[in-house]
Order: sequence, then structure tokens, then C-alpha cells
Amino acid sequence: MDDVDIWAATALDEDTFAISLGEMEDDPQYSKLCIYSVAAQSEPRFIDFDSTLVSLTPLAARYPNAFLVALGIDGDVHFIGEAVRTERIPEAGSDNDNGEGRGSMSQIKTLPDGLVACGYGSQVYLRNSGGNWNMIAGEEVDDLGENSFEGVAVAKPGSVAACGFSDPKYRVPTPEEQAELDHIAETGSVGEYTDLADRYLAMIRPAGGCLYILDKSQWRSAVLPGNGHLNDVDHLPDGRFLAAGGGGMIVAGRTPEDLEEFSEPNFNEIFCAVRVSGSKSYLLGESCIVVLSPDLRSEELIPLPDDFSSPLSLDVVGDIIWYFDHKGVARRQNGVWTVIDLPREVWQ
Repeated sequence: MDDVDIWAATALDEDTFAISLGEMEDDPQYSKLCIYSVAAQSEPRFIDFDSTLVSLTPLAARYPNAFLVALGIDGDVHFIGEAVRTERIPEAGSDNDNGEGRGSMSQIKTLPDGLVACGYGSQVYLRNSGGNWNMIAGEEVDDLGENSFEGVAVAKPGSVAACGFSDPKYRVPTPEEQAELDHIAETGSVGEYTDLADRYLAMIRPAGGCLYILDKSQWRSAVLPGNGHLNDVDHLPDGRFLAAGGGGMIVAGRTPEDLEEFSEPNFNEIFCAVRVSGSKSYLLGESCIVVLSPDLRSEELIPLPDDFSSPLSLDVVGDIIWYFDHKGVARRQNGVWTVIDLPREVWQ
């Protein structure tokens, strides 16, 4: 068990969940998908994949032959029912059919009429009801640059948000400036080149968290109240996006211009997951779950189960809160946590 971690997880209903497990080792990495019901008497269902599964999400009822979708780190998407059907997001991931890729994938979510997925290299893709994947964000789209998107959400058609963190952005020298830099590199000293590079390649934006919102057919960046990474985003019933991440940062808004901060003073934990359920929002921190009221004020702090210390994700199904740790699963009902006693073969 020490060498095996849960990489991705999702609740399927009040009694059933799915988790992806694997060892943290050099490539190639393999995943074992486990589908388990605490109410059923049957054994867990296991499916092996020659891929690192990084995100799981339940499918809508309109998928008659599948109930779960799993996203692989290299852009492979697996539809799971009685059988498994696999397709690839064109150009996504680190190893596409052409031997190149835009970067690792990170999250997939179900929409009423399709799927949305995001990843590094500023990747965001939409899958429509006809089964076609369309890239709506990338490094070259609206000058997004190099961003590592960890979370994505769709509030309504045409309104999409992606969050994560950005690499530093540097000024691009003019052709004349680049020629001068090249000349100094060949004929000048290291000090001369460094002084010139500091001017011509000056940093425009430092590394830090990012939140981009697609509004009126254009991606625009929001100004965040801190420099921490944003790790997840969901949409609220009123159409705003709710994102959270490092340093206890909580922000919400429909557009970058109306973004508001809802962080709690002196609460500096890292939020790693955001779930909106009905009128309430649930933020998974390092030691607790913060429940926000409809006005996004802290309403309740729920300590995490004592048995775990490496939070991964959470889901809310009815009055059930599912907690997923890298080392286990727990369910909260009527104010009490119950740690799920996973069979030994899950960890083998």
C-alpha cells in the first residue's frame, strides 16, 4: 500500500465510487480503475489501463452504454460501461499520434450536452453531442501563453473558465534587438549579454496562479488577489465561477472585471477541490472541508477524517459527502465520517 496511491476519484451515487490507483514510478505508468459499492455484496470491479488516469467523472444518463469517463494524462478518454471504449482528444496530451503533444491533461467534467477537458499548455477542449472534440484554448489562442490548467468549468454555452498556474512571461525582442543579442552572444562578454538581455527579455509577468474566462468569444485573464495557484473551479447557480487554491484563496465572478475575493482572513490552507451542490459550495482544504453559504461566506468547517492526511478530492451526492484521499476513501452522513474498508486487492 505504501507504493500505491489514488490518482483520481469520483462518486457515482450515494453508495458507489470509482478510483484510479497506481504506483509513482518511471514511465510507462499504469492505472488500475476500481469501481466499488459499499452497499453491494459483490466484489469490486477492476479494469487495467496502460495509461495514467488523472480524472474521473460520471456520465449523464444520455450515454446509454457508459456510466463513467476516465481521462488519461496523454489525452486518451475511456468510456466505461459493460465494456470500455476509448478515443483520443486530437492534439491533446504529451504523446499524440504524431509523436508530439501540447502537454499533460489534468481534468475532465460532464456537461449536459458533452464533455469539457483541460490540461497543461493552456489546453481546453469541448466534446459536443456528436462526439467531436474541439480545442477552444491553447497557447496560441488569444495569446494565452504557457499556462498549466488544473481545473475547468462551463457555466453556460460560451462561458468557460480555466484555472491553474502560469509560467513567467517575458518580453519578445524585436528583430533588430534579437540581432543585437545574437551579435553580443558571439562577440561580446557574458556581462554585456546579461545586461542587454535584462532589457530586451524583461519579465512581463511573474509565475503565479491564473484564472482565464472565455467571455464574448475571447479568453481574458483575471487579476487575482494573491500569487497562489488556483487548483479547481466550478460554476455557481447564478452563473458565476467559483475558484480556489493556495493561500486559502477563494474568488468568484462571471467575468474578470467583476471578480470578487471571498477568502477568509488568516486561513492559509491550500484548497485542492471545489464542488458546488445546490445552494452551497464545498472547498476541500488540507485539514478540513469549508462549506460556503449561498453568499459565499464560511458556514461550516468539517474536519477531515483522522485516518488521512493527503487530500485529493471530494464529491457531494444528496446529503452524502465523499472524501477521497491519496490513501483511502471516507463517507460522511448525518455528521459522522465512515472510513471505507477497501478490500486488500484494491492496493495490490
